[in-house]
Amino acid sequence: MLPIAAVAVVCLWADEGMWLFNKFPKEMVAKKYGYQVTDAFLDHCAWVVRFNNGGSGSFISPHGLLFTNHHVGADCIQKLSSAERDYMANGFFAVSEADDGSVRTWR
Repeated sequence: MLPIAAVAVVCLWADEGMWLFNKFPKEMVAKKYGYQVTDAFLDHCAWVVRFNNGGSGSFISPHGLLFTNHHVGADCIQKLSSAERDYMANGFFAVSEADDGSVRTWR
């Protein structure tokens, strides 16, 4: 039974989790997601926050923009959604800082 459990654990291994700024997997992110994370970007991510649900994130702008995992923000996203604008189902983003108040769908 033990070998089967070991194989199951290996099969369930995830590449996500908390990535430390001093050991950020830049090569993996570039290969898997096609985005080059620079040292300058990581320097801007030096302010870490803890959300009420126990999740973590980082400020990435002086204007309060946060970078976190989707499930960490899900509670807040659901609370901001309405019958007309289901942000959990349709997503959202601001095209520019000036558009921050007018949410647009990304799908």
